[in-house]
Amino acid sequence: MKKFNIIDFVIISCILFVLIIGVTILNRGPIDLFPDKVKIELLAEIAAQDKYILEKIGNDEIYLSVDNINEAQITDVKLEPTQILVFDKNIEAYKMVDSISGKYNAYLTIQMEAIDTDKHFLVGDTQIKVGAPIFIKSKEYNTKAYILEMEVIQ
Repeated sequence: MKKFNIIDFVIISCILFVLIIGVTILNRGPIDLFPDKVKIELLAEIAAQDKYILEKIGNDEIYLSVDNINEAQITDVKLEPTQILVFDKNIEAYKMVDSISGKYNAYLTIQMEAIDTDKHFLVGDTQIKVGAPIFIKSKEYNTKAYILEMEVIQ
């Protein structure tokens, strides 16, 4: 039987070092076994939809994934007519006017628990950051919204 010597130790140490560096590079940062969870509040916009579709959205529990595991809570919904920027030749300037098509924007206030990372927040595998789209799923509707504002409330 062969004895364990210093050369075996050096080889095993090198292999472990390469594995740790590889996992760190692929993970794009240090591995955190106990991530910090925070409660965040988002303001998200669903743009240019028909009013009858947006009226189904209420203060209810939603999911941010197809498999119904990443939960969030809608706490407020505001509907506003969609406005577009139009150039007016008479005054030679741009002005905001209501959309001719009768579409509305919904502004949703959403609260959820997320994992705080260096670059963004995570809810399951969904990245939560301003400007990013999120998919909202409920029993009655399924839509995409864009995050306008975000605040840590815990």
